[in-house]
Amino acid sequence: SFVTSVGNEIIDPEGMQHPSGRPWTREEVDQVGTLRVLRNPATGWKILTEADVAEEKERAAKQKELDDNDEDTFVKGTEAKESALPAYIDSEKRIYNRFGVVLEGNKKPSE
Repeated sequence: SFVTSVGNEIIDPEGMQHPSGRPWTREEVDQVGTLRVLRNPATGWKILTEADVAEEKERAAKQKELDDNDEDTFVKGTEAKESALPAYIDSEKRIYNRFGVVLEGNKKPSE
């Protein structure tokens, strides 16, 4: 079976198959359908390592605190739909704001 929507978002029919007309492979779906959240190191966010906090449970708690603080800063800075603050990057290196709008200068030539 094939997913044609996610929540309220309907997949555009052109996106339901590879541009060549063949079905998408599982690997292509995983790659193309993945967005990476961009974090802002200026807020103090980073991935904590054992060198930062030796004890695993304490490290996990501190990481959650860093993640939550970064998320709060991110949400406050991106409340307007036209926000130019980067939020996500896709497999083709396009950068999106919080609302999925491709930021200018990050569009493929065909967009």
